[in-house]
Amino acid sequence: MKPTPTDLAPTFNVQNQTGQTSQTDIDLSDLTLEDVSVKTFYKDLTLHINSLTSQLQDDYQEQLGQDKTLQVALALETVKELNVQRQVLTYKQQQVDITSEYELFISQQRSEKTKETYRHFIDKFLSYLTTHQLDFRTLTVKDVDHWRVDLYASYSTNTIHTNIRTLGSFYRFLSIRYPEVFTTNLFHSVKLPKIERKQHDVVTDQDLNTLLDHLADIDRPDVIALVSILNNYGFRIGIFEQMHLQDNGRFTSVSKGQPIKGRFTKFETSQIRLHKLIGRKLTPLQSALKRATYSLHKQGKITSAFSAHDLRHKHILDTMTKHADGAAEFLKQSRRFHRDPRTTMTYIEDFLD
Repeated sequence: MKPTPTDLAPTFNVQNQTGQTSQTDIDLSDLTLEDVSVKTFYKDLTLHINSLTSQLQDDYQEQLGQDKTLQVALALETVKELNVQRQVLTYKQQQVDITSEYELFISQQRSEKTKETYRHFIDKFLSYLTTHQLDFRTLTVKDVDHWRVDLYASYSTNTIHTNIRTLGSFYRFLSIRYPEVFTTNLFHSVKLPKIERKQHDVVTDQDLNTLLDHLADIDRPDVIALVSILNNYGFRIGIFEQMHLQDNGRFTSVSKGQPIKGRFTKFETSQIRLHKLIGRKLTPLQSALKRATYSLHKQGKITSAFSAHDLRHKHILDTMTKHADGAAEFLKQSRRFHRDPRTTMTYIEDFLD
């Protein structure tokens, strides 16, 4: 049977103004204040008394202001109750298996890229906690702030944002499952450094043609095939890793957790199969593309070096230009590229500057 605060309250000797005595002696031997320092205890004593004063019956109001023994006894009873609450919280904290919750959280993410990113940053944070002998279940604002200082000294602004948002998402997940343990999201209060929005590179048709000629000269038909498809469809390059392609050119895949489907031309299908563009990471081809554009830019043959993802931006601009006069069609087309049309607009604004 769970003890009540009254059961756990210390016994004390109270002599009121009429001379009547209740209980026996003040007994502090079984009272554990744990991490409550003496200074903090007496600082909070007045607050406890003030709170209890409003709950006492009228005939005790006058006595409470004069009888110091009663004041201390009531305050100790309150602290005892707080200790019981702390013990209950500690028990509930111990029931949370962070490792199991972590794996469950990762498994609920739809995108493999998101899973990889979340796992990377959460692993690093858990390693930090182990090094500093901290427990995720009992973190304080001060703990998180010390971690933030180390984070700011070691990573770029974008990485810091991703790291903090990842841990904020995990903490929110835990707060839904264990609301009494994870009450306030400690990572939502972390001050994020300001990100200077990057001006996206503008890939012109002339730049693209110059690149394709250069790739032909250095005998990279595989990169030519990739560049052509990215320019024609505006895919994120990660789509190829999970793509399923039929002989008739129809394909299905996943992009940032969202299903995507379409159909390639017969020639495009043959090029994809010839150069084995699906079912694997295309990092080597991305690197070759970046090296080629860097070289051309250094020679002054193109306006700027660009990446595979910049070809997606070019396709977005080309598509939006075709539908610039129709708002409904614009929204329809923009949702092909980003969930929020405003994200698409940031690219358009950059290209039009």
